[in-house]
Amino acid sequence: MFLTLTMKEGGNVKFGGNQSGKIIGIGTIGNSSISINNVWLVDGLEHNLLSISQFCDNGYDVMFGKTNCTVINKDDKSIVFKGKRMENVYKINFSELVDQKVICLLLVNDKKWVWHRRLGLANWRLISKLSKLQLVKGLPDIDYHSHALCGACQKGKIVKSSFKTKDIVSTSRPLELLHIDLFGPVNTASLYGSKYGLVIVDDYSR
Repeated sequence: MFLTLTMKEGGNVKFGGNQSGKIIGIGTIGNSSISINNVWLVDGLEHNLLSISQFCDNGYDVMFGKTNCTVINKDDKSIVFKGKRMENVYKINFSELVDQKVICLLLVNDKKWVWHRRLGLANWRLISKLSKLQLVKGLPDIDYHSHALCGACQKGKIVKSSFKTKDIVSTSRPLELLHIDLFGPVNTASLYGSKYGLVIVDDYSR
């Protein structure tokens, strides 16, 4: 289960039944999706155990229920992973963590951001209005936040600098380089009912 492992002596650790085992290595376990660092390899320990106190010391909350336990990141409230209760022991299957992580991130993500993306990055004033008028089925109560801005919206509103004017023509013949732009739909249709326009400019002849 170790992704990385360094063999070194680190003292002893005690576990159930007042037994102890010798620490013979330290490393990282998990998979490409999620991993746990500073894991001890203990000689003589026949079960893989997770220390709840160490999770809490490293910025996680651990919640236990009747059927499962959940490890939550305190910073963004995201679910790191879940464990299922089997008899009196809570067990974690690391082979299932990849799919579980994707599902959990979708479930615990802030509802307002989910609906922001679901509505095509609509502005918060519009989403707040849709919520108050109950025009969208399933849309939760979302208040208008002028300071909230996602990464995609920031990139979409960036103003690009104009390209410098070229003194020479970089092409040597017509149709070597074409600049094409499609626009529409426009409010006023053409005589034949078209609402889209395709502009083609030849770089050589302009």
